[in-house]
Parts: sequence; structure tokens; C-alpha cells
Amino acid sequence: MDSLRRKTTLKTYGHLADEQRVPSDYDLGSRDLLPYLRSGKFELDLPVTRWYKTHQTRSQLNCEDWEAFSDPSELTYSKYTEKRAVSEQFVDKIFSMIDEQGGDKTLDPSWLELLENVFAPMRYPFHAFQMVASYVGQMAPSSRIAICCLFQSADEMRLIQRIAYRMGQIRQHHPSFGEQSRRVWEQDEIWQEIRKIVESLLVTYDWGEAFCALNLVLKPTLEPIMIREFPRLGVRCGDEHLASVFSSLAEESDWHSEWSDHLVAVAVESNPKDASVIEQWREKWQLLADPAEQQFRDMLYKIFS
Repeated sequence: MDSLRRKTTLKTYGHLADEQRVPSDYDLGSRDLLPYLRSGKFELDLPVTRWYKTHQTRSQLNCEDWEAFSDPSELTYSKYTEKRAVSEQFVDKIFSMIDEQGGDKTLDPSWLELLENVFAPMRYPFHAFQMVASYVGQMAPSSRIAICCLFQSADEMRLIQRIAYRMGQIRQHHPSFGEQSRRVWEQDEIWQEIRKIVESLLVTYDWGEAFCALNLVLKPTLEPIMIREFPRLGVRCGDEHLASVFSSLAEESDWHSEWSDHLVAVAVESNPKDASVIEQWREKWQLLADPAEQQFRDMLYKIFS
């Protein structure tokens, strides 16, 4: 009996034993961590249970094995914080340079007005992106997907915080800066198409559609002009700092696209029918995103010119 027991003793956690290899830190910290998915039910039958059945289990996105997905970067919490700390230190140095040089005193008035109407209200769409990433993570049918979403949500929150911090710096020399942000977001023409699509996204409850709308359409369509093109306009007005800040934060957007593309590949490989579902959602949301991006672009360059 002792001999049999020794032969069957596992050398790793039971849910990782089928890998036939020593599990990595990423395996240990990411795989199969949601017990209700293993058992197929929650411990208590509450109203939220029906929500999960409707918007997670019955989602049109229906991969047979979501645990087959893994983050290409294999981010664990420690690895994530280590990588983002480098970015934070870089941004902190830029903000310190701004304070030391006192550049906000001499900001070009036309650029300051553009910052007022475009930069300050950016907090609103990015906050929506953060909320939806958190929701997708909450509803995700795999712990590895949930982890990617929650790291993405943290990235969006850091971006919002950096916008707010930069606003605080500008207010030291222009005290009323950003006070009209909400009114601009709700009423100014440049934001209305984006606001409409963002508000539609916030009430998209199927986790698969919310993921596709956010990571496959809205972010790839809207972020390039907001965090890449817009800061480059500042360089032409003598404000090189904003471009430097956003260039660092934009690297994180690249990772959002990377893990999302990998998730799509896993889903389609497991269930080829998912390809048509994803394409239908792409087309639906792209029809909304393209006018939003075009209106923002047209109004931005109209204001700048």
C-alpha cells in the first residue's frame, strides 16, 4: 500500500498535473482559479447566478476550453507591477521636469484651449474603458482571461490618474483649467459620437460581445488618435511633454491588443463557429466606431487649424 501511495503522489497541484511538466509561476498564479467554473455552479442560488448563466454561460462566444488561453506575456501580479513601475518612474520624471522648468506658465493659449476641450475630458471615455474591462474580467469564463482584464483595467486607471495629475499641474498656473470637462464631454460636438458608443458599450452585458466591442473595435479605433495623434499636435505647439507621457502609456495598449488577438485565435481554433460570431460583432461595433473616430478627427483638426 505504501508503495502504491508513493507512486500516485502528485508532484504539483492536481489541476496542473496533466501538463506533464514543472509548472511555471504563471501556471501557478493564473490557471483554473475560479472554483465555480470547475463545479459548474455557485454555492448559493442567488439572482447574480442567473446573470452569469445569461451573460456568461449562454454567450454566443462559446469556446469549448477557455483554459487553453494564456497571456502571451505571461504576466503575474509581481511581473505586472515590476514592468509598470518602470513606466511610472519614467512618467514621474517627465512631470518633475515640467515642475522644475515651469513650462505651464507659457503654454500656447491655443494649445491650452485644446487641452481644455480634448485632453481634460479624455478621463470620461477612458473611465468607461476601465469599467468595461473590469466587467469583462468579472464575467470571464477563465481565470487567465480575468487576470488579463483586471491588469488592463489597472492600466486604464493609471492613464486616468495621469491625466488628472497633469490637469493638477496645469491648474497651478491656470486655476480654472478643466472645470468645464463634464459639460464639454456631455455637450461639445467633438465628443458626442464617442459618448454615444461608450454609453452603448456600458450596457452591453454579454461578456463576449463586451470584450469584442472594447478590445477588438473601440480601443484599436479610438486610442490611436487620442493617445498617439493628439499628443503629436502638442509638439507643434511647443508641448513635447504630453507626447512623451502618452508614448510610454501607449505601450500598454499594445499588450491589450496582443492578448486579445491571442484569445480570439484560441476561441476560433476550439470552435470555428466563433469566427462568424466575432465577425458579426466586429461589423456591428465598427459601424458605430468609424463615425465616432471620424467626427473626433475632423473636429480635432478643425479646432487645431
